[in-house]
Amino acid sequence: MLNPGLYTWSAVIFIIIVALLLFRDRKNVRREQGIFFLRRTQRGRRFLLRLGNSHPLFWKQLGNLAILVGFVMSVWFTWMMFAQLPLIASGAVPKEASGGILLPSLTDQATLGRGFILVPFWYWIIALSVILFSHEGMHAMLGVAARVKLKSIGWGLMAVLPLGFVEPDERQVSKRKPVEQLRFFAAGSFGNFVVAGASLLILMFAFNPMFANNGVAYRAVAIGYPAEQANMTGYIIGISSGPNSYAINSTDDMSNVLTLIGPNRSVVVTTINATANGAEELRFALTTAPEPEPQFKPGALTAFLASLEHFIPGIIDFAESPPWAPQPVTWASIKYDIGMWAYLGGNYPALEERALDRINALQAELALHPQRGYLGIAYVGNVQGLKPEFAAYDESIMFFGGLFYWLFLLDFGVGAFNLLPMKPLDGERLWRLVVQKILQRRRKKGFRPMLHKDRSAEQASRIMNYVSIVILFLILAFFALVVM
Repeated sequence: MLNPGLYTWSAVIFIIIVALLLFRDRKNVRREQGIFFLRRTQRGRRFLLRLGNSHPLFWKQLGNLAILVGFVMSVWFTWMMFAQLPLIASGAVPKEASGGILLPSLTDQATLGRGFILVPFWYWIIALSVILFSHEGMHAMLGVAARVKLKSIGWGLMAVLPLGFVEPDERQVSKRKPVEQLRFFAAGSFGNFVVAGASLLILMFAFNPMFANNGVAYRAVAIGYPAEQANMTGYIIGISSGPNSYAINSTDDMSNVLTLIGPNRSVVVTTINATANGAEELRFALTTAPEPEPQFKPGALTAFLASLEHFIPGIIDFAESPPWAPQPVTWASIKYDIGMWAYLGGNYPALEERALDRINALQAELALHPQRGYLGIAYVGNVQGLKPEFAAYDESIMFFGGLFYWLFLLDFGVGAFNLLPMKPLDGERLWRLVVQKILQRRRKKGFRPMLHKDRSAEQASRIMNYVSIVILFLILAFFALVVM
């Protein structure tokens, strides 16, 4: 791994080289709309045409899948942005963990700030190249499969940020069948999701087995609880109670040990602290507190699930703990469910009897799960370290592991954001076409086809202008809450 000084210089040299290449080829570089410097070329166009014209059935089915994924992700991401606002405003989600604009850092360290994330430069530039290649390449493939002419491809800069593009004949796009247009519009984000999924699988099955849990970290302490009173620092590697000592390698270990120890017991917590001279082992004596009782707060899906429970008994419990992601049963989880059913029984008369039965069953189950001891730490997670047998390759493993992590994060984030129903994003084009077809069908049912010119395209565009304003306001509100 490069030291910080060399890392910064390597990034600066790369930027200078790109600028010199643009200057050298300045006769072929055009400045458009003020901040765009575009270099169009025909190189690679023949390859894209050959690939896009091969296996037409494959590209058609892939495009259909892209449409489905595109609409689902558009609705989900838009809803997530709306749902995030009250959580950020209430402080339930830390402002630094809310996301933001992704910018390159000239160092090898990522920085999480309010409204921005600084990504290590080489991760950023490699991930951006992959994003552009997968996004624009998938647009090109589905465009060629729909017999849309590719006028040119190229690369350039938006101010100082690199970009790539595929330039289709937009008139031909607008004349294609609606389903072919939808495939084309959804293709770019789908390409990003494919890369994100592949990166996640590589992390899970290639890199994850190289690491082992060796402790529990936390990001905050609760005021008035043992960890804060003892000024506890570092990540936890062990807990002792009387003659018994327990190694803590994961959050599951810590949960099991604190359940075994219980509240109001004297313990010694062993932590590892990073210092200028290396790692230092510290011990903190404290008394465990009773685990706080969780409070149920109705969310966006509460009313929907409550309406379904009347017709499909058990749907709420299924949603709380689905078979593919079962939640562990603990004293806290049972208390939470009791609070949830108490709320449902009190606010939905049709569920009153069902709620009473569930509360009685949960109360009986509560006796089998003792209350855990509580240290007063929050935002906990596993600390992972490289297994000894891979130590000789630690720098390469850490670099490529970080690269695939950022590839997953950035490709997924860019693909999802691009599907927001806001101009000039692909999500707006998807929804505008749907709105236009709905208006055309309504028009055909009346007498307007005989009396008036079809203005459904203009009306759809006007509707999406209003939607775009709402989404833009939502984004501005997000940044206002995060930054202020």
